[in-house]
Amino acid sequence: MSNRYRIDFGTNGVSHYTHTTVGDALAVEGEPMVRLAHGSIVRDVGFHTTLADASRDAAGRIEALGHRLLAQAERLRAEAASLEGGA
Repeated sequence: MSNRYRIDFGTNGVSHYTHTTVGDALAVEGEPMVRLAHGSIVRDVGFHTTLADASRDAAGRIEALGHRLLAQAERLRAEAASLEGGA
């Protein structure tokens, strides 16, 4: 069996976190799956063959989220400006 890696991220409103999940690759009825340390078996979605690849993927997802949030902030500023102009 080979290791599979996935990095998830989020926020609890105060701080931000990342969590690395490591498991063993396996197939269940021909479907790629990952057996986690506590024994659960999950679909092999978002997992990578190296921790470096998982880190690059998580960085890209964080960056994409940042771009979406910055665009949302700009839309809200534009909305605020149009509201002030219409008052």
